[in-house]
Amino acid sequence: MNFASPGVPHRPASASTGEGTVYSAGTLRYTAGGLAVLSVWLLGGDFAFTFFESIFGKFVPLYLRELHASNALIGVMTGSFAGLVNVFFLPGISQWSDRTRTGLGRRIPFLYVVAPLTVLALWGVGLAPEGASWFHAHVGARLAPGLSRGGTILTFLCVCVVSFHFFNMILVNAYNWLLRDVVPIACMSRFLAWFRIISTLASVAFLRWVFPHLMTHRREVFLGVGLFYLVVFLLMCRNVREGEYP
Repeated sequence: MNFASPGVPHRPASASTGEGTVYSAGTLRYTAGGLAVLSVWLLGGDFAFTFFESIFGKFVPLYLRELHASNALIGVMTGSFAGLVNVFFLPGISQWSDRTRTGLGRRIPFLYVVAPLTVLALWGVGLAPEGASWFHAHVGARLAPGLSRGGTILTFLCVCVVSFHFFNMILVNAYNWLLRDVVPIACMSRFLAWFRIISTLASVAFLRWVFPHLMTHRREVFLGVGLFYLVVFLLMCRNVREGEYP
């Protein structure tokens, strides 16, 4: 069911018609039913995304500690680097997105490209022991004989963590920009309140049913959550439509 109609002249954020209240966001118009469908897709994407980010935030500090990484490295990999990525790359990428014009809009094309790359980076983090061990046995021992297996795993993990921070930074911000473009201003506060509720429920569910198995079933958890997130998020991108931009 199409719940948004691009190409309609700009109207106030909400207006009463013979069909009931119609909500507007730019050239998009929603009935109450259409707004409910939009909410389901956006909130579903937020639920999956909270699971997705929770895995990274809970696993990386624990595993870096197992590899005897310093507290400084753990701090940089789990927090500081993400801030640096935002400072140095976000202004240019946000301007690029603002000026993009495609048949899919200006935000969704970025999400389509970056979501799979972010999942691949997360899988790299979760499968770092296996991937780095194979690399060390077949390639690393010849290129850097003095590098231990643990050092190879730590290096591989850091590369994947940096990649995750970069792609996830684009993903998070493009998703927030999409909200601003497709959600009517009159409903924005309610949307944000529901996002907070859904994020809290997703965090509770993750801690209750997934976190206890994170270290004992690492590969299965990473692959399962990554695939779940990718499917839900791409379905959201397919069913949420942007309007027209100047």
